[in-house]
Amino acid sequence: MLAGLISPLAEPKSGTDPRTTPQRQGDAFADIIELAAGSENLPDEGGERPHLAITIPLQALKDAAGSADIEAGDPIPVEVARRIACDSTAMRTVLGANGVPLSVGRSKRIIPAAIRRALIVRDKGCAFPGCHRRPRQCHAHHVIHWANGGPTELGNLLLVCSTHHRMIHHTRWTVEIVNQLPVFTPLGEAPG
Repeated sequence: MLAGLISPLAEPKSGTDPRTTPQRQGDAFADIIELAAGSENLPDEGGERPHLAITIPLQALKDAAGSADIEAGDPIPVEVARRIACDSTAMRTVLGANGVPLSVGRSKRIIPAAIRRALIVRDKGCAFPGCHRRPRQCHAHHVIHWANGGPTELGNLLLVCSTHHRMIHHTRWTVEIVNQLPVFTPLGEAPG
């Protein structure tokens, strides 16, 4: 059954899809998990829907350097945590010097539904040139990261699939909004 779900999603997206078959299959599996995680019928544990708790020192989050701790797991690079946080629910928790929570803020949705709908109308799916991933297969990405003061508004957001979201966060590509449209550029080259 799982192979039947993964196979169609793992097809190359274009004649120049640079991902290997295992990479495409991994992306397809991540898409399936992400789709399932968005279901209203998920069980809860301790009264909470499934979630991932990530703890990041504020300075590491701002500098995009260092590591973040995940609940019941090994540390992950801050850049991975920043990618996860692009389109997620965030809850501020202030920790004391000894790591004990002093204050817990309320959760808030980072990308409001109305803005996501506007992104779908504008980008129609993954905004990366040549990618044909549909909106439901995409994340909303802050061009200027919210941890660096980037606003959650249409002029600072775009839709990208998992592959291109990782590419933005982990390679030398940059993205900016020019004339209200996303423009992707390899680092060091001026947009056309």
